[in-house]
This record gives sequence, C-alpha cells and structure tokens, in this order.
Amino acid sequence: MSESSTPMSPPSGDEIEFGDELPILPIRNAVLFPGAVAPFDVGREKSVALVEDVDNLDAPVIAIFAQRDPSTDDPAYEDLYPVGCAARVLKALKHSSGNYSLILQGLTRIRLERVTQHQPYLKARVDKISERDTEDVEAEALALSLRDIAKQLIQLMPELPREAGSLIDSIQAPGALADLVAANLDAPVEEKAHLIETLDVKARIRKVLRLLTRQLEILKMR
Repeated sequence: MSESSTPMSPPSGDEIEFGDELPILPIRNAVLFPGAVAPFDVGREKSVALVEDVDNLDAPVIAIFAQRDPSTDDPAYEDLYPVGCAARVLKALKHSSGNYSLILQGLTRIRLERVTQHQPYLKARVDKISERDTEDVEAEALALSLRDIAKQLIQLMPELPREAGSLIDSIQAPGALADLVAANLDAPVEEKAHLIETLDVKARIRKVLRLLTRQLEILKMR
C-alpha cells in the first residue's frame, strides 16, 4: 500500500443520476477507483475549462480516465485507458496561477465509448458498468485473505493512519474491498488500469492479492 493512502467511502454511483455523455478529465500517473476520495491537480487548458464549467453541468459528475502515456499533453480517445470512473467533484480550489486543486469522489466504473466533443474540453459517450454481486464461499475466502495480507502490510507501515485496519474491516462487499486495496497499492498506472478493467470480482481480488503479496514481500526485506 502507498504512503499517500486514499480514503474510501461507500460507492454512491447508484444514488447519483448522470447521463450517458460526460465531460472527460484525463489524469496522469493515477487511476481513480469507485469509492475513493482523492486529490488531483489540474493545469492543462482543457482541464481548467472543464473545472470552470462544472457548475453549469446538469449533474456535478465528470468522467475520469487514466492516460496511457503521461507525457501526452492533449490526449485523445486512443490515448486513454478504456475503463475509468465517474466522479463527483467534492471541492475545487483555484490558485493564483489559474490552476486548480480538486477533491474527487469515485462513483462507479464507466467504459469510454466515443468522444463527442473536443473543445473547449473533451466530452464522451460512456456506459455505466454495474458491479455484480458476488456472494459465494470462494469470494468470501478471497476477501478474507485480502484483509489478512492488507493488515499485515499496515502493521509494517507505521506512517499509515491507525484507522486503516478498521476501514478494511468495515467494507464487506468483496468488490469494494478489492477497490479499496487497489486504490492504495504502490503499483504502476498500467497495473492499476488493468485492475479497474477487471469486472469479474474474484479475478480482480486475485490480481490485487498478487500485487499486495509482492509489496508485502518487499517490505519484509527492508
């Protein structure tokens, strides 16, 4: 898990209505997961234009997609990973430079279908991806293993907040638990992008377990 851990709240994508066309905020070197509350700095021209238009949207929801190459300054459809996250803008702070600092809450997975607008910022058609309920013995066993390894990792990282373990215990849904741990993993964007693209909950937990176990082994060697 990373030192800059991401707080989580219960995903509320089903509670907030939004259409199938959303403004796109491309992000570099990060992936936003459902339920995560995370800070982002915004400075590119199109991204600033989007933030300044948020109050005029039908709903305060935007689409967050990670870039394949962080050096791409003006990303297009092909420069973005296909699965991202609808997000609510919780806070937007404008700096004297004209840039913004945002606090975003991930709501639900979405798939990028096609770009419908390029100026003054990107808009696209998106498909909402509903989380499938996975309540069987195997899923519960995988979730139990994930909790156990995550807690071992927390004990080896005193810089993490004390409530991290309690937060892990409070999330019962296996898919949401996998997203919580994935959001806090110290892993490359490419690996996190593959996790958000993995819709099968048990497959997602297995992938998170592999990455978490690798991180635990590295910490134990220090």
